[in-house]
Amino acid sequence: MTLRFDVGFDVFAFGALKMTNGITDIDLTTGLFCHLDLGSVIPGAYSDFATAVTSGLLGSGTTTTVTYSTTTARYTVNVGASPITLTFGVDESDAAHVRMGQVLGFSTAPGSLSPGAQVEGDIAPFFMIDAAMGGASDATDDYEGGMSEDAEAEDGTSYSVAPTSAPVKSDFTVPFEPRAAVYIRSAVAATPWTWQHFYQHCRAVHPFAVTDDFTDVTVHKLMAKSDRFKPKRVVRDYRELHDLVLKTRVVGRL
Repeated sequence: MTLRFDVGFDVFAFGALKMTNGITDIDLTTGLFCHLDLGSVIPGAYSDFATAVTSGLLGSGTTTTVTYSTTTARYTVNVGASPITLTFGVDESDAAHVRMGQVLGFSTAPGSLSPGAQVEGDIAPFFMIDAAMGGASDATDDYEGGMSEDAEAEDGTSYSVAPTSAPVKSDFTVPFEPRAAVYIRSAVAATPWTWQHFYQHCRAVHPFAVTDDFTDVTVHKLMAKSDRFKPKRVVRDYRELHDLVLKTRVVGRL
């Protein structure tokens, strides 16, 4: 079962990303991206990151591409007809190389690669969370937010105002998340980006795509009054499992 969160991010705010092809640097210093392309619901923003990295690689004179699997939630480097040496990874000394490794999910640099080689990232990429239980709990599905007002005059007549269309909202709980997936201080190397990161990053600003087993891919934003990190222990005196309650505005569907 799948319940996955692919989160939009701003390169300028996160920090420059760098991949080096031999002696040629592929730099990304600005742009709004996501692991999935959100452009159909947020025009002109949050394009898919793999395309941007591939464009940089092709511009450096290689036929190597980078792809993101919606099945495994991992990036793969696909080497073309010529050998290539790539430098980026979480263990690099240069901060921009580290950030590229974090977003692509590579703990170490791919290094020298032969023609036709395929190398998959070995850790979960930043800006993605795979829920442990693979399903949402207490889900409302879509509902309308209330914005209408009515009142009565002194003579008893009534009047009202209402929007021409109402915003669509959706609330749900991500249940039984392990402590290592919830708190930054408890994170493990294989899944470094936690729910605490999620709330600190998204707030009510950045969108996120939710993929589930009902073939829906829905794009949401957190509601302003519920965009603070507040996990709830599943059992009051047991600290290892937590529920995360998300109250969201539905931006659209992919």
